[in-house]
Amino acid sequence: MNFRTCLLFMCFFKSFSVFCQHTDTVKIFYNINECKLSNSNKAKLDSLYDLFDHQNPLIVVRGFADYLGNKKSNYLLSWQRAETVKQYLLASNRNLFITTEGKGQIIAYDKVNKNGEPLNRRVEIIINRVSASAREENNNPLPIKNSPLVKLINDSVGVAETKFGQKVNSLSNLDIGGSLNLEELTFEPGRHYLDPQSLSYLKTLTQYLAANKNITFEIRGHICCDYQHSDGYDFDTKTYNLSVNRAREIHQYLLKNGIDSNRMRYIGVGNTQPKVYPEITLIDQQLNRRVEIVVTGK
Repeated sequence: MNFRTCLLFMCFFKSFSVFCQHTDTVKIFYNINECKLSNSNKAKLDSLYDLFDHQNPLIVVRGFADYLGNKKSNYLLSWQRAETVKQYLLASNRNLFITTEGKGQIIAYDKVNKNGEPLNRRVEIIINRVSASAREENNNPLPIKNSPLVKLINDSVGVAETKFGQKVNSLSNLDIGGSLNLEELTFEPGRHYLDPQSLSYLKTLTQYLAANKNITFEIRGHICCDYQHSDGYDFDTKTYNLSVNRAREIHQYLLKNGIDSNRMRYIGVGNTQPKVYPEITLIDQQLNRRVEIVVTGK
């Protein structure tokens, strides 16, 4: 989820009573170790298009596994289940806004069934639908680019970009050991590649560092959500070093754009330093899925 999308979520979730009428949750279930959709599950997903009502709802797809197998394989299986559902829905409507989460295995304190727990082998599709009042507003003759919601988002992004420039300039005022959170540099869940909309922020950071060559620094990568491992699973590299890879991604960008390698290093700290805990909302998760700069010398 990129920063602009994050703001969109904030507009919806912070003003839920204004923009949303209610949430529909649909569950589909799987056999042991399966992530492919059965014909019955496909039929159930096909029926969801009636809920969309020609709108563009916010859709969250969450995958789960039961206690059979190990935590690592169950985490991957839960993500694959969610991602398979997402791709199936997008195949019929590419305009849907869908985020996926792999929640791993559901802890069972009484593991007595060798066949596991069928109700925990599931995917939840959570559909946040737009309210009737918002739908009426969207049906007015104004172009979408002038709609109040889009204007609110664009204005918020403009303010955010200005604040980011001011934030980066404050690096000069930090003592050695001081840190600067760069939550504007955002990543997709389970991946170390930056969202495209983060590049404008990263360019601002690069320009500042190029003009202030006296500052040396450490790039720290963070993750959200996964509290069962020392670091998160990276679906791009198939390794458990997601926070390291996120920090390395920033390091490599700066290096390619003229920042001396002797001025910087990178590390990953996993989920040990969350900004928000516990993570209740998608916004909480996004704030923890970040990098930060720590001043090491001036």
